[in-house]
Amino acid sequence: MLRLIVPLLVAGTIALSQTLCPPDEPGCSPWQSETINLTLGPPDCVAQVTYLWRVCNGRLEIALEESGIQPLAGCGGWDRLVLYHHSYSGLLDYITQATLTHLLENQTYSNWGVQYPIPDCQQGSLRTASVYTAACGIWLSCTYNVNSRESCEQGYQFPDPNFDPQTNTVKTWKWQPCGQTCCKREYEICTQPNPLQPLSTVYSLRLIGKYALLPCSQQDQYAKPCEDGC
Repeated sequence: MLRLIVPLLVAGTIALSQTLCPPDEPGCSPWQSETINLTLGPPDCVAQVTYLWRVCNGRLEIALEESGIQPLAGCGGWDRLVLYHHSYSGLLDYITQATLTHLLENQTYSNWGVQYPIPDCQQGSLRTASVYTAACGIWLSCTYNVNSRESCEQGYQFPDPNFDPQTNTVKTWKWQPCGQTCCKREYEICTQPNPLQPLSTVYSLRLIGKYALLPCSQQDQYAKPCEDGC
């Protein structure tokens, strides 16, 4: 369960990552910037968070990058995993979910135009989303024609890597960066009683899908589709 204390709210103008992300979309209000202090726990974390928000087709969406998170106390020990164009930040994931939960719990923005109450989990859920930047990549191959198989030293274990004896070719593969894209993660949120504290509420936020909003920024350099890291 997230405990949220938000003593600071500052309006302003920020640029998340690059102009690629977040994009404007039909049916959505203009992006607006905010800075808040979040006090979370457990695990304990106090951070200043700068993000963009909008109401899009009747639901709240935020755009948040790790560069918009300034830890003030705690917030350590999170996993960070990078594999080719896939990147995961435990801190960004934690703060993103906490920010969405805080905004929907408090609904402090009168210019939303309508209230979005979080339903009880037995009655349904409320949709929300986050937008963020991700890297792109592509696997490219190169095929070499050879006259015959190379002679091998005693003890070498066959078969040869990527050697096709029918065509006498050898294929190699290489991963190449393909720029960046903008991604969206969609969530469902609902409330349920806290079994440890009967008078309090637990906010259950569940990831239901993620996808790219834009083509990879360097797609025009390649004949086949780049892969996004969403």
